[in-house]
Amino acid sequence: MKICCIVLNLLSGVMMMMFPAPVKMMAILRTWIKISMMTVLMTATLTDQMEKVKGMSLCTVMIMKETTMKKKNQV
Repeated sequence: MKICCIVLNLLSGVMMMMFPAPVKMMAILRTWIKISMMTVLMTATLTDQMEKVKGMSLCTVMIMKETTMKKKNQV
């Protein structure tokens, strides 16, 4: 019974992520950045940390550009 509830919660979460509202998109982005930064801090060497930060920055810029373009197209 508990497994069924967990699966349903996961599926509803996935559906919400597929079609999120702009406010939810920003919340998802902020959460993703926090999780990513925690991952960076757990990395062994400083060089690895710097490489991960560069990759995350590029991904964040791409997501922000995509969000901005969608907003412009809606207007």
